[in-house]
Amino acid sequence: MFAPEIYKTRRDILKKRLGGGLLLFPGNVPSPINYPANVHPFRQDSVFLYYFGLERPGLFALIDVDRDLEIVFGHDPGLEEMVWTGPLTPLGELAWQAGVTRTAPLSELEALTAKSRAGGRTWRYLPPYRAETRHELGKLLDLPPDKVAAGASVPFIEAVIAQRSIKAEEEIVEIESALEICARTHRRAMSLVRPGMLER
Repeated sequence: MFAPEIYKTRRDILKKRLGGGLLLFPGNVPSPINYPANVHPFRQDSVFLYYFGLERPGLFALIDVDRDLEIVFGHDPGLEEMVWTGPLTPLGELAWQAGVTRTAPLSELEALTAKSRAGGRTWRYLPPYRAETRHELGKLLDLPPDKVAAGASVPFIEAVIAQRSIKAEEEIVEIESALEICARTHRRAMSLVRPGMLER
């Protein structure tokens, strides 16, 4: 993770570009291999990571541009969960690491979306690429899953692309570090190659 100020600055830039509305950021959930408890290694949604930096599964974030409000929604694991995961950082402390001071349970997000839809407020979200996210957004926004992608916000998409296309100094450092690791790995593999060896 970067420093909290970096995520806050990124969100401030996004708010200025969009000018208004409610921005919804669904995080990813674990992806089962063959049954729910046997999952692939977790990979957070890239946009969620860019603006919030939080790697925990099952989170949602909201930016209310009109009210300058940012909330991370999730749950604090209980003892039964921590038997399997070990100790986990409380949600409030986790959000603070991303420069967010407000957290709430996911059930409050459901109530908030219902209330704001009734009030005619504009919800903006990016096109989901996972079925789980599409279904979750459909439930929150009272849309059939096959209509969710069509409701994605084009101005939101364009604002994120414009912002993420130009890399900040801290991102360049991370990219160059990854490239160096990749180069060392390739050089090591090349040094071990012998005639007759197979790629595997």
